Amino acid sequence: MFKHLWIVALLLVTQFGCSASLPSWVHHPVKDSHRVFYSSGSGPSLHAAQQDALNNLASRLIVNLENETRTQINKIDDKVNYGYQSDSQFKTEALDFFKIEVEKSVQDGATHHVLIAADKQQVFAAVIDKLERHLLPLVQIDLTQRKPLLANGIKLEKIAPKYQKYLSLLKAYNQDAGFVEQPLTAMQRAYRQLKTQTAFEVVTGDDPFSLKADLQRHFNAAGYFEGQGKHKLTIILVGPEVQYSQQNQYHGLLASGQMIFNFDGELILDVPFKQFSYALTKAQAASELQTQLRQFLTTAE
Repeated sequence: MFKHLWIVALLLVTQFGCSASLPSWVHHPVKDSHRVFYSSGSGPSLHAAQQDALNNLASRLIVNLENETRTQINKIDDKVNYGYQSDSQFKTEALDFFKIEVEKSVQDGATHHVLIAADKQQVFAAVIDKLERHLLPLVQIDLTQRKPLLANGIKLEKIAPKYQKYLSLLKAYNQDAGFVEQPLTAMQRAYRQLKTQTAFEVVTGDDPFSLKADLQRHFNAAGYFEGQGKHKLTIILVGPEVQYSQQNQYHGLLASGQMIFNFDGELILDVPFKQFSYALTKAQAASELQTQLRQFLTTAE
């Protein structure tokens, strides 16, 4: 019995001794300096640890990291073949648009730990560049022109939550955001007013994924209304057409189509889309594809 207790005690001492030997930044956040953001992360490799540190910094700075399924499509002798790989990929709205440095790294058994640093002014400059290139062109328009106002308003609703996070980041660190916030506020006010005067209708074909009801709920929630109005917005859903393939035990479905927006009888916006899903059964792949289509068509980025 004493022998067993001695072994357990030795294991506990060894475990706590290893943890105690790690630098403090592994378990306790490093305070940002006046000029630098710091973040730590861990993983089975240096690359994984760095990604974890980026993820932690992203969460702290209110930026999104999303899991993506990458798809490779090849056409050989009129047969479409698909290859798929699901992985965590840092998209443009995450942390791949400014420079980071690995300040420190340490390995504890099979686990790697890193401490990364990002220059604050470089981060702010990169965020401002994003806003200037992607948001300002949508809001700096003639607000008396209804067609571009409605088209840009529809585009803006798709991306506004993401870019609002960028604005919040700048404001949280006392950076000037007025260059975007002022025209954005004016544009949103004019767009909301136009929506109150605009009735909408959703037109679909066969609608195998039952998307019409989702679109109707979405545009009702967005501030449009069904019925008669001073203006008329017609949303035409073309497709989606679905291609099927099987690779080993996986079933893949690729849906492609368009969403066409007509305002008072004139085309103002055309949004093509493709969504891909794969699963162990065709039914499961179809269910996941339906969810993806609904999210793409009715959910902000």
